[in-house]
This record gives sequence, structure tokens and C-alpha cells, in this order.
Amino acid sequence: MDKLVEIPLDDLIALREKYRLRLADQGLGFFVLNNYIKWLQQDPNMGNFHTYSLNGDWSDGTFVTINHNQIFGDTLNEDKSRLTKSLCLLDLDPKKHYRYNYKEPVRPAVWDFIKQRSLKTGLEWKFLWYYLTPECGAKVVVPELPKGFVAGLLTEKDISAVNSSWPFHFDDSIKRLQCLHKYNIQMGIYTESGELAGFSLRYEFGALAVLHVNEPFRKRGLGTYLVKAMSKKIGECGEYTTSGIEEGNVASIGLFESIGFKKNGFLYYLEILPSNE
Repeated sequence: MDKLVEIPLDDLIALREKYRLRLADQGLGFFVLNNYIKWLQQDPNMGNFHTYSLNGDWSDGTFVTINHNQIFGDTLNEDKSRLTKSLCLLDLDPKKHYRYNYKEPVRPAVWDFIKQRSLKTGLEWKFLWYYLTPECGAKVVVPELPKGFVAGLLTEKDISAVNSSWPFHFDDSIKRLQCLHKYNIQMGIYTESGELAGFSLRYEFGALAVLHVNEPFRKRGLGTYLVKAMSKKIGECGEYTTSGIEEGNVASIGLFESIGFKKNGFLYYLEILPSNE
């Protein structure tokens, strides 16, 4: 009988290296694994996080991850059936919302999983997927902030405001944002009096997250500052910066491409709803 087997940290590192060799043509696997390896190295006792292989075999790169309400799964195998089988074995709470981000190559496997488990879904968003190499990121020139603003770490007390402004927030989504705030690169822009003006976090799959400028402070270049400052900070850590951008968002596409971001396919974001909704 098939079963999911937890992948220990040393094996996660080896699995990540498999994905590193296919970085140009694979999905989110490398970025997801790289993120969670860093989290586990910071906090070995981190709860609510599990990465599994099917029957203890990850030789073809197949793995699934669940952390709070967030699901990830990927494979290097052209045959996606082991990924579908792995996803179907996840122990999901029928009362919870889940979210799943994935690239085009594994989309059929995701929808086979949804159909086989008879799961209820909400919207599936489709975004252009952009990436910036570490070398380009480290060279980004960050503009000066307008007078009256300062940039620094986003304070923990402001996470509830971040959650409220996030268009993808859901029940308990604040727990996910608290993890992103605690473990990943993040930034807040404040007025000199301490009022939160804008912010950005970084998703588990490496993308800029919840990039937002509050209404009274727009049209002052704060969004551009956040994109460039976060990209430089991530690049200086030797990592790729990625982003999902709506196809019709001409202004954002222009900004990211002017910085040096390159397009590489599509990113999908799927809502999995509680069974009682």
C-alpha cells in the first residue's frame, strides 16, 4: 500500500541539489525546498511543517509539502502520476482552507488530485512568472526614499494590517504571514512618526509577497523602492528573486522588466475550500 514518508533534512538538501541542476526548466521545487531548508536550519523544531516522498523514494524529485494551510508539490519526472498519488495521500482537514501554488508542467497532476479527492475549489489565478538572478539582483540600484519616510524591518504588530490588505487572505492566513515575517526577508516603510506606509514579504517559493503601499502614500515611488530594495537584499544573499504578475498589469511588468527580471512561464494559485462551504 502506498504511503507518505517524511523526508529528513539531509535528504531535503540532496533533493534541492537535484532541482538546482534543472533550475532553468523546472517549476517551483528548488525555491520551495530552499526556503524550507533555511527555515528548518533556523528552527529545527518548527511545527506544522512536513515534506513527504511517496514510499520513501524521492529519486525522481517527487515531493509534497504542507505547512499550515499551504500545499506545495513538484516532480522532475515527466510522468506526473506519482505526484498526483502523493497529493492524494495528504491528510487534509475538511474544515480548513488550503492554498496551492504551482507551475504549468504540474497543473494536470494538481487537477487530477482535486478530482480524485472530490475537493471543493474556489478561484484559480494565473500569473506571469518572472525571475531575477542573484547576480542581477545584487547590482540593482535602490533609489532614495522621499523625504519623511524610513525603511526597515516590518514590525510584528503590523502583521494584522498586512493580512487585512492582502487580497488572498483567508481564515488563519495570518499564521502564514507570521511565518514569512519571522523567517524570510521582509521590509516595511514608515513615516517619521511611525505610521506604516508600505511593505513587502517573501513567499515560501521565493516570490515577492504582499507588496503593498497604503492609499495615502501612493504615487510617491514607494512601490518601486520596495521592489528594488527587496530584490537587492535577496540578490546580495545569493538567491533568486521571483514574482507572479497579472498579465494585464502593464505598469508592474514594465517595472520588473526594467530591473532585469525575465519571464519564465506561468504561476498558478488555487483555492481549496472547506468541504462544508
